[in-house]
Amino acid sequence: MKRFACVIAALSTMGLIASPIGLLAVVPAMAQAELDLNGKAPANPYAAQSPWGPFHGDSYAQAASSWRGPEAGDTLDVQHISLRGWGGTPTQMHLSERYPDGSRTAWSTTLTSIVKAKVQGDEFVFAGGYKMDERILEGSVHWNMQLGAGNKAFVPDPKNRAILRFGDRDPSNPMSEIVLEDTFVLPNEVKGKAVVINLTFDGWLVFMTTEAWIGAVRTDFSEYRAFDLGEAIQDRTIHNSFPVDENGGIYLVSANGMSKVRWTGNGFELVWNTPYNFRGPGCPPPSSNVWREIARVFTGQSCTGSGTTPTLMGRGNMDKLVYAVDSHEKNNLVAFWRDDIPADWPGLPGRDRRVAGVLQLPYSTWEGAGFTAENSPAVAGYDIAVAQYAGFTPRCEVPKGVQMARWHPEQNRLSLLWTNPEVQFNNIMTISLPSNLLYGVGRGGRCEYIYQGLDLDSGQSAFALPLGRSRDYLDQGNSHALNDDRSIIFGSPTGMVRIRPVAP
Repeated sequence: MKRFACVIAALSTMGLIASPIGLLAVVPAMAQAELDLNGKAPANPYAAQSPWGPFHGDSYAQAASSWRGPEAGDTLDVQHISLRGWGGTPTQMHLSERYPDGSRTAWSTTLTSIVKAKVQGDEFVFAGGYKMDERILEGSVHWNMQLGAGNKAFVPDPKNRAILRFGDRDPSNPMSEIVLEDTFVLPNEVKGKAVVINLTFDGWLVFMTTEAWIGAVRTDFSEYRAFDLGEAIQDRTIHNSFPVDENGGIYLVSANGMSKVRWTGNGFELVWNTPYNFRGPGCPPPSSNVWREIARVFTGQSCTGSGTTPTLMGRGNMDKLVYAVDSHEKNNLVAFWRDDIPADWPGLPGRDRRVAGVLQLPYSTWEGAGFTAENSPAVAGYDIAVAQYAGFTPRCEVPKGVQMARWHPEQNRLSLLWTNPEVQFNNIMTISLPSNLLYGVGRGGRCEYIYQGLDLDSGQSAFALPLGRSRDYLDQGNSHALNDDRSIIFGSPTGMVRIRPVAP
């Protein structure tokens, strides 16, 4: 997820109802490539057991699903739920485990609240919320959460240096009131405020603070562990979310490099820290004034560092890499070896041997009206997608471009697979492996928002769904959850949007 994701989120003036805007047919079908699940992240048994439980869809932050999504030839129903008064944009989306009636709920957080919507068949309705703050920006930015097993929701509370656990008052009822079940207050020894969290594969909740302390707490909040990572690497500029692998590996990007920390089950150990200048040549050190840094990100300036959650590639016998995008004038996609560096790897000239690849992206830049990449890359097998970001309030004439890169294991190198300079995706892109499509929404012709699916192999548009000009369909850089009913749910400044294939 991008940094400071919903600080400028807007509120809606609509009621708490789902609003279909009609059934819209899309363009004819295109051929699908053969399904390839190689490298798909394993299911985390402590995350919600659903099609899109963890943030970014899985613990690797790949945003790739083994479920079909909307496809060319489908007739699509577009629904919108207003979240007026609930704190602005729902920045991410998590799908719950099934309730006894067969439904799911979509959970998210805003600047002030945690909210959910019931999803079942053609029903898409507001199902409840809990206000953590009464006013926007009164002290906390609740832009990160995780949905655990049993539909337990965990949310950082920066203002109170705490982590909150929520659940349904009646776990059998999707419309049940959201209740605050427990609070974990960070111990005095842990410096900073908890801002990003994830779940390990042995059931601990890992958090990172504003002072680069990393901690883990049991989900019943009965015990914790903590480690001063900033002291260990002499760098406290970590502010992005992070992926977790099945062996306890935790990957964190800062302004000055990439680090791997291992959760042992009883504590943390630094595995490696590799220098890389994510801000860019000639850039000054980050300002100690966090609001000044936030302003630079909002206005699309240079030298903001990586805005992307690191993304993991590879399982089993595959090459295992971790990726992030830098904020150089032309952004680079940067790959690091996750585990042991191959003995025959000569390294890249002038770089640490752990740096496996640096690929300049033709369509990712802060030049002109552009913004540094703030939305994490999406991964399918050895392919990885990045889009040009256009900021929180994209103008009608926005910089466009989506690109797919490929890692070549036989040659140990990155290259561009394809580019599409005509499409603008402003969201964290979602991949459907069986549909062989990459999904996103952004500005198109006549200033409309257009939802599209791009062919993974060619980058060509398989379908394009016009949504109109309303801010109801603006995506400021949020995640898109792909459900097992083939529908996609995402947040906008005014509420939640669902795009659902329906029978003709």
